[in-house]
Amino acid sequence: MIIPVFSLLIILFFLYNVSFIIINKISKNFNITLKIDYSILIIGIYFIIFMSFIWHLIFPLKFFFIFLVLILIVYQKKKLNFIDNFKKIEINFISIISIVIIIFISLSNSPIYDTMLYHHQVLNWFSDFAISKNLIQIDMRLGMVSPWHMFLSLFNLKINNYNLSFAANLIPFILLTLIFFQTVKKKFILLSDLYLINCYFFIIIFSLIHPFGNGILLMELGSIGTDFNAAIFFILSVYFFLKYYDSKNNNDRNVFFLYLIITCSLTVFSRISYMPIFILTLPILLKSFNKQHISLIIIFAFLPFSLFIFKNILTSNCLIFPIYQTCDLINFDFSKELVRKYYEIIISFQRSSPDHEFFGNYEITNYSLSWFKPWFFNFFLRTSIFQICYFVIILCLLIILFDKFSKKIFKIDFNILYIFLILFLFSNILWLIAPDVRFSYGFIISFSMFLISVILINFYDLFKSSIKNIIIISLFLLSIKNYSNFEYFLKLNKSNFYDYSSLVLINKDDDLKIFESNHKDKFCYDIKNICVGSDKVNFKIYNEFLFNKAIRKIND
Repeated sequence: MIIPVFSLLIILFFLYNVSFIIINKISKNFNITLKIDYSILIIGIYFIIFMSFIWHLIFPLKFFFIFLVLILIVYQKKKLNFIDNFKKIEINFISIISIVIIIFISLSNSPIYDTMLYHHQVLNWFSDFAISKNLIQIDMRLGMVSPWHMFLSLFNLKINNYNLSFAANLIPFILLTLIFFQTVKKKFILLSDLYLINCYFFIIIFSLIHPFGNGILLMELGSIGTDFNAAIFFILSVYFFLKYYDSKNNNDRNVFFLYLIITCSLTVFSRISYMPIFILTLPILLKSFNKQHISLIIIFAFLPFSLFIFKNILTSNCLIFPIYQTCDLINFDFSKELVRKYYEIIISFQRSSPDHEFFGNYEITNYSLSWFKPWFFNFFLRTSIFQICYFVIILCLLIILFDKFSKKIFKIDFNILYIFLILFLFSNILWLIAPDVRFSYGFIISFSMFLISVILINFYDLFKSSIKNIIIISLFLLSIKNYSNFEYFLKLNKSNFYDYSSLVLINKDDDLKIFESNHKDKFCYDIKNICVGSDKVNFKIYNEFLFNKAIRKIND
């Protein structure tokens, strides 16, 4: 446990130092004064991802981390005193303990299925090779060019057999935790503050009372998936949107609009199905559209998305993978057919939940609505997070509707409520294309907790003093719930979950080794070099691809 704690603190220190550099540049170029607090970490994360896009066009990302460290050393000597700036963030004892607890409860979480299947391999390709053309011809899953995985690939190295990417993937939840404790200290709580408090409260309590491990939310801690982090960025996007309307002066509004643009981008970068989150920017732009907003959108949304699309084109010949319809614009028929089949498999698998009886029957799952009734009754209505969130949503909407036409106790800005209703509607529609519970965390938690916040804001003083204590006690109880993790306190070997005996070395060319997975699920785990499944067609493509000297030269 010592290794993940210290490595995470070092990563946070590194990210905040990057953030200090960027906020100084933003302040000079956009005439915006940013307060130094936990939120600036978002800017550092964004900048690193943006620069990773450019760097990866030519070089492997494993060298980018070294490049950033050298830049920080130069700035340390010339312009900034990072130690003094870091002290301004006020990381206190509770913050440190919370970070330790989050790491502690993640230790016994078995890596999620996709992490063992292909997430590690995606990180390996990012960190060990420059961008590779037509990568989907090796393995369709390698077309998932999540920018968040690009960020994690910077830390794709092991210390005492612990992969630092596991620690780096805790950062969004730790950021949410730090902002939570920063918020509960305030004397005056606004709607945006109560919303964030309720979201964090829901995540912790839901995980605490869940009968299986740490629940479906916190079970992703200790993996390198993007689903939970995408939900956190979604929550933060709503938070900064509400902050914008809670603010009274132009500087604060510009700051929160900047944070809104960045967190919306990070949300979609982590989970493309959350694209409707950008609906939150529309009312702001329609009401106060100016040159500064145009500049912020171009730099912090348009440019990174242009790079994101360009990378998709190179790896999959599609504008957005795995949406096969976007391949038409690139005009590569072979790639489109590969992506279409993969797209059909994804949709069929998710719509046939929970028992996957109709998986592979595309006439039922993909080209009709016959899947909806069994999915709705057997999966949707029996999943606890759906039961809780949609019950809260329906109940709160009825209370608000009743209040509107009767006593009008609640102070509600119905314009904001309508915006959230539109966001919730479009999020649900897009989600139903591939209705996996993991892809819904962001909008169902955000909308349900927003409605609760609207109702409870008038009564917050009644329970204000107890919120912080309840969360601290809940985190402590989560530690007790994970008491078996004490065996990892001084020793941590995350690879205990991995069975490397199923990986067989099948070929070697110079320094490049190729392994084949004989595991029943074709798990490649975190094995370095190249790993393929047991599919002989894919293996043939591997040989044709990897041993082509021209392409090897590009990758090397």
